[in-house]
Amino acid sequence: MSKLIIYFYGWGGGEHSKGLIALRERFEKNEVYAPVYDQIDPKSNYSILDALYIKSMDYEKVIVIGNSLGGYWANCFVEQYPVYSAILINPSLYPAETISKYGVQEEFLKNYRPSPFQNKNKWLFLSSHDEVIDPKIAKNLLSDCNTTSWLNEVHAIQNYDFMIEKLEELGFE
Repeated sequence: MSKLIIYFYGWGGGEHSKGLIALRERFEKNEVYAPVYDQIDPKSNYSILDALYIKSMDYEKVIVIGNSLGGYWANCFVEQYPVYSAILINPSLYPAETISKYGVQEEFLKNYRPSPFQNKNKWLFLSSHDEVIDPKIAKNLLSDCNTTSWLNEVHAIQNYDFMIEKLEELGFE
């Protein structure tokens, strides 16, 4: 069975993201895809989601993972397209509020679209010591997720074993 893991890294992330590195160490590189997206102006990112969906149709099982700002994009993706499931890690569900403190201009912040919170096939992981997002807001907005797990971490997670374990539990071995 062909499987695809789509990983949306967070603010300032990329190939050096610890979550992406953990995925690529455990799973075959061709099973893990991390789209490059604009972290300042989100306008073009919505068409990236469309292209990702077309790419995902070549796979029998797709899981989307999003960390922080990537959690917003992962949530947008799974709310719009059918996928197997999603793992959201400290998701920034209102990025215009979260990233405004990094000096992003208002003209770009207003390009973020509201994301619905209806897809139940999600697993939510929240850091109990998060200093970037309010985990209680994420827990309330995503109250219909399969489970919410609390991590004894700050926002910048250091150990991604929980993510690997969840993927293995979901049949991504």
